[in-house]
Amino acid sequence: MINLDQVDNFFSTTGQWWGQVEKKITADDYQRLKLVKRLANHGTKRILELGSSYGNTAAVCAKAGYEVVGVELSDRIKFTKAYEKQKYPGSLKFVKQDFYQFIADQPFDLVCYWNGFGIGTDADLRRLLKKMAGDWLAPAGRVLMDIQDPFWWDNWSSDKTKQFANPEAGYPHNVREVLNFDPVENRFTDTWWLADQPNDKISQTMRCFTPADFKLLVEGTGLVVDTIEKFQPTDHQYLVKLVRQ
Repeated sequence: MINLDQVDNFFSTTGQWWGQVEKKITADDYQRLKLVKRLANHGTKRILELGSSYGNTAAVCAKAGYEVVGVELSDRIKFTKAYEKQKYPGSLKFVKQDFYQFIADQPFDLVCYWNGFGIGTDADLRRLLKKMAGDWLAPAGRVLMDIQDPFWWDNWSSDKTKQFANPEAGYPHNVREVLNFDPVENRFTDTWWLADQPNDKISQTMRCFTPADFKLLVEGTGLVVDTIEKFQPTDHQYLVKLVRQ
């Protein structure tokens, strides 16, 4: 089962560390918008973004005319207030909630989950896919998300990083990181801590999938894989498009 307290703590804490510099729209957000336009069903209007973080991608989609609802568990959602105050050709709303508990007032044409699928057990992930199919998607709806490439993460196992404070650039803390990969479970663990607090570490762990493994996971969830392609410009993820069965 997902340890929601651990998930919340990791993303809330790292949001406190880096939020001032990461709460801005970048080329990655526009790249995701391009994927939405290319792969979403014709006539897509309503978008549900799971794990919407600082709200950057959701804001770009609202600017493009979509009606977007972002659901975020962690305190990173506090950075979305500035986006919500703006006016858009579409609309933008954020909800602070565990999205396993999120209830939609009407179906969505598209569900997006960027850089987050893999948190929890396979049973948790199948439960999430079933919610997408049964609770959130319109009949012709689609899902766009990325999955982690195990071969990339295995290559970086035991990698260590030192990130030094640079207040002028928005990074006020000296932090340390170590990556580890379990090839049996196909899961990476990413651990961070403040350099002067080595006994107070925070971690996230995510399941990785080859395309074949992912197709097996999806079986029986009410969704089927329509497309899997290498996620450009990143090299550690696959882009997946799912449709209702």
